[in-house]
Amino acid sequence: MPQFELQRRQFISALGAGAALPLFSWPLSSAAESVVNSLGESVSVDVAPEIHLLKRCSFGLTPESVARIRQIGRAAYIEEQLNWQAFDDSAVNNHVQTQHPQTALTDCKLLVAEPMATGNALIDARLVRAVHSKAQLHEMMVEFWTDHFNINLLHSDYVKKLKIKDDRDVIRHHALGSFRDLLGASMLSPAMLIYLDNSNSIAKTPVDNYARELLELHTLGVDGGYTEQDVKEVARCLTGWSVAVDPKAWSCGYDAGFQYYDFLHDQGSKTVLGHNIPAGGGMQDGLLLRDILVAHPSTAKFIAGKLCRFFISETPSASTVNAVAAAYGADGDIKGMLRALLNSAEFNSARGNLYRRPFHFVAAALRSLQLPAGHSLQAAARYTTEISGHGCYQWVTPDGYPWQAAYWHTPYGAITRWMFSMLSGINLIQDGSLMNLAPVMNTSTVNGVVAGLSEQILGHSLPDNQHQALSSFVSQGQNPDAPANLQQRVIAAAYTVALLLSSAHFQAN
Repeated sequence: MPQFELQRRQFISALGAGAALPLFSWPLSSAAESVVNSLGESVSVDVAPEIHLLKRCSFGLTPESVARIRQIGRAAYIEEQLNWQAFDDSAVNNHVQTQHPQTALTDCKLLVAEPMATGNALIDARLVRAVHSKAQLHEMMVEFWTDHFNINLLHSDYVKKLKIKDDRDVIRHHALGSFRDLLGASMLSPAMLIYLDNSNSIAKTPVDNYARELLELHTLGVDGGYTEQDVKEVARCLTGWSVAVDPKAWSCGYDAGFQYYDFLHDQGSKTVLGHNIPAGGGMQDGLLLRDILVAHPSTAKFIAGKLCRFFISETPSASTVNAVAAAYGADGDIKGMLRALLNSAEFNSARGNLYRRPFHFVAAALRSLQLPAGHSLQAAARYTTEISGHGCYQWVTPDGYPWQAAYWHTPYGAITRWMFSMLSGINLIQDGSLMNLAPVMNTSTVNGVVAGLSEQILGHSLPDNQHQALSSFVSQGQNPDAPANLQQRVIAAAYTVALLLSSAHFQAN
């Protein structure tokens, strides 16, 4: 049975299992509808600066991450996250290697691997790392650059296999390095060259698809000052830049990576953005092109603007964008730009003005519930992203998934999030995971459960009226301040988890 269909059946089956609980039945009772509507209201709350930083620079809060930032302070936490390679992520790495071994295959083994298996391994490993890696800022930047250098996994069987190499050796390796190195690695990525047709670009018939996206989406931006002639000249610079995928050579020891074919390259002189590239340069033409693009001032401003929209708001101020661009430096210092951004007044004052996309939503839910890697809810999380139109690596066009809240904040999007939130509550009752949560075990009242889960999942208390409405509902007619046995607290926790995850507080970021 295909994995996608298996996830769908598990998802629907689990939802059906919760029908006996009042909150999880349909239509909702008037009491349930009332509390759902209350929590759906967007209410401003005072979020502590360290919680705000965690929410923006990670895939969601965990008790451990909150304790860590409060222990070492905001500034030290930023530096610790920027120094991502110092983290001991052996637990998550071992899980990925054991459960998704295709992600570690060498080039030659990737070429003979089964395409669907490699694609599924890459998608599942992405969610595991987003949820469980200690290097959360690095994972956020992996998401950022994955969209920036978008490659549609469903493009072809070659891409299903070679995107693993792109994710591992391009995006992840350079996510917090220099933009020069990152761009250079992407230009040599077999998956990228196949996806944007440059593997077929030769001197006699140059293909300008990759050249156009290289200028418009990867470096200068659509208003970056290039011309149609520049696009054509860039395409000429990259003729002969292709991929070695000869099926006769599919044996271990064969490097199925980038291949430059000098006899297919346009050896004439070129002029790109006013820079002369002499004749006879061969592959050096593309390397000179990379340096021209990296050094162009439009590139610094374009990357800075995208980072600010990712971390601050959909409409960041020009002054903040310029300050982040100023930290770009000669080679595109990604860490320097992030320091400028995360320490800006505009970042620190932004609250709740971003909307979690589906992948971020499910990852944040899994993190907040402290579920182990491989938990059954992970399959439902992946399925939720796919039915929401946010399946990993599956955006068709090269511009990457949209960031605008208006694209994701739709009635259908709300339904899929509601379904996942309800499923989370049901699932955690069924497998006993709720009894591993401190807010359930370290209190004797339903009010204590609601208060503790609000802090753990949202990072702050609910406004009084919402807290009272939620506590009253989940106590099922009993006094929420009266002593409650374990069963009562577990059921209250299931309701609370479902309602908090579907609340406006959790959707906003």
